[in-house]
Amino acid sequence: YFADGIAEDIITDLSKISGLMVIARNSSFSYKGHRPDIRQVCRDLGVRYVLEGSVRKAGGRVRINAQLIEGASGGHIWAERFDRDLEDIFAVQDEVTREIVAALRVALTPGEQRRREGRSKVDPEAYDLLVRARTVSYGFTADASQEARGMLERAIAIDPELAPAYAMLSLLHSLEHVNGWNGAGPGHLDRALDFARQALAVDADDPQAYHALALAQMWRGELDEAELAAERAIALDPNYAGALAALGSIRDYAGRHEGAIGPLRQALRLDPQYHVALQFLGRAQFMLGRYADAEATFRARLVQTPRSDTTRAFLASLYGLTGQIEAARRIWAELTNINPTFSVEHLLQVLPYNSQAFEERFLSGLRSAGLAQ
Repeated sequence: YFADGIAEDIITDLSKISGLMVIARNSSFSYKGHRPDIRQVCRDLGVRYVLEGSVRKAGGRVRINAQLIEGASGGHIWAERFDRDLEDIFAVQDEVTREIVAALRVALTPGEQRRREGRSKVDPEAYDLLVRARTVSYGFTADASQEARGMLERAIAIDPELAPAYAMLSLLHSLEHVNGWNGAGPGHLDRALDFARQALAVDADDPQAYHALALAQMWRGELDEAELAAERAIALDPNYAGALAALGSIRDYAGRHEGAIGPLRQALRLDPQYHVALQFLGRAQFMLGRYADAEATFRARLVQTPRSDTTRAFLASLYGLTGQIEAARRIWAELTNINPTFSVEHLLQVLPYNSQAFEERFLSGLRSAGLAQ
């Protein structure tokens, strides 16, 4: 988990540089544990270079070996080893990023240069808790979220200036609200908003904090404010697939379905395995009446998340609207087998659309197939 945490942080640091196009963690990590041909990886992801390396931690020290490989030739264009104290982990991540930028001859904007300077030391125990919490949270269950929150709260108690921990607490509270986990109620979104603002109070240039703020505001139905926060996150990190997906979803909820398509496609370009973005894209296509496109997108999501109940609900409605009644009933039977307690009412209550258009279309499809009153 520690090596994964450092790798994710370096990906995040590189993605903040506007002169680079950086594939997100989710898709990059799909190669973890394998030794794929680097040239094939570059072709699969549509990139020119691959950064690979290793991390070792011993006592209060960390060693990072990193090498940058050109996809066309498979040759190394840069390699380095870094030995540092754990409390300097942010500094060594900055150093790795600087050397890669130099090797690629990428020019930093003045704002990017300023944000690279002067990051403080971090308490090693707090950082360890942060990266452990990230790893646990990727389980995407109620128990995983609760366990991760406990780790993050301990991290903040040790280091109150750890902005990413506040941002992640905000994201987890939003996630619990959407899924109805861990006794989620109206207070969950209040806490999500508070934690996002605390993250920004510590670091006003943290894109993850703006992403967290955007999601908290989005789920509260504050769509104008949420769009501004998502746009700020993208300005700070042009390769931030999560923020791009949030922007697309916000526009969809605001009834600007066509305007949602571009950010969502860009999110999927940066993270081809970002299944949440597929759900958002399919929903926007559904609202635009592009049912063939929406079906293909929802089906692609089921390849990545085979047990998704909400995607099956959207497909059932789509099939009802297009007269494919038997297909609608089959997919609905799969849904109820996966989640016997699935609630259409809860789904409609959670999604913060600013009009009744989605609800009317969604229910119309289900009614056509005899799946709703």
